[in-house]
Amino acid sequence: ENAIVCMECRLSPASIFCSSCGDEFCADCSEKFHKNGNRRKHKLMQIRELLGPSEVYCGECNRRQATDQCNLCSERLCDSCHAFSHTKTCAVRTKLCGENNDPIECSVCKKPPDVQCKQCG
Repeated sequence: ENAIVCMECRLSPASIFCSSCGDEFCADCSEKFHKNGNRRKHKLMQIRELLGPSEVYCGECNRRQATDQCNLCSERLCDSCHAFSHTKTCAVRTKLCGENNDPIECSVCKKPPDVQCKQCG
């Protein structure tokens, strides 16, 4: 919603502004477009939302305002990262569930998760 779209692919949200070109690019297109010739010397800047005095950036993407918080690790997140990417990078979730997101042990009773313990419900 209201995101600047990459001027090259016209599909992905822009995350890079090139002050030399005066255009916005997604990360993939910026890398392709600026990897050869004189374009390698262009000045690239990350596009970030402007925040108010008490607002903070998302701990995952560091570009958008943090409006949500992870229930496990308490990291402040934007709505997109909270919904789509943080479940893969949350250190607490990985510790509890392992790399495959399968629980290793109950966080309350520390027993293997073959069944739910009464204390956990």
